[in-house]
Amino acid sequence: SVEYIRGWIDLISKNPDVKVWCYTRSWRVAELLPALEVLRALPNMQLFASMDISTLNYPPPGWRIAWIEGDPRTKGLVCPEEVGTKRDCVECKYCFEGKKNDVVFLLH
Repeated sequence: SVEYIRGWIDLISKNPDVKVWCYTRSWRVAELLPALEVLRALPNMQLFASMDISTLNYPPPGWRIAWIEGDPRTKGLVCPEEVGTKRDCVECKYCFEGKKNDVVFLLH
């Protein structure tokens, strides 16, 4: 809901030293998109549009995409933790720094 997203905006805004990242399919819900854009714009937030083969449309320009392998449109770095080249997300940091580039997760 918009109220839920606003709650996250408030919490993340009050904690600028905390890096937050998440993946959402809710970008496809027109009434949620404006609030998600505000959330995505926060300097300490990395918000990814989740995509898989069943998602036909792309998110608005500027969104990072979290792909699920198997979609022929997939591009980006395959999650280093999932393929064993990084111990965990803290060591990798790819998803929660930079505000650019997509990530690919293994089919699960």
